[in-house]
Amino acid sequence: ALARPVLAVVPKGSAAAGTVAEAGCGLVLEPGDGKALLRAIERLRADAGLRRNLGEAGRRFAESHFALGRAVDAFEITLSQAQD
Repeated sequence: ALARPVLAVVPKGSAAAGTVAEAGCGLVLEPGDGKALLRAIERLRADAGLRRNLGEAGRRFAESHFALGRAVDAFEITLSQAQD
């Protein structure tokens, strides 16, 4: 994970929006709202602390949810369940 904030242009109720919210790693914007996108870009450009906080939250989320060890453990569980 690169520790960069996310600008997610997705429907608010989508799985992607939920992941961004759960991770606390970015801002969710509705598709088709160019003014909101511009405001979000300007907000991130102007606030280094916000960029850093969102990026670090994204890195922590990725490391805790998608680390290689976790993936291997989940795969092993899936294989053992398939054998039963």
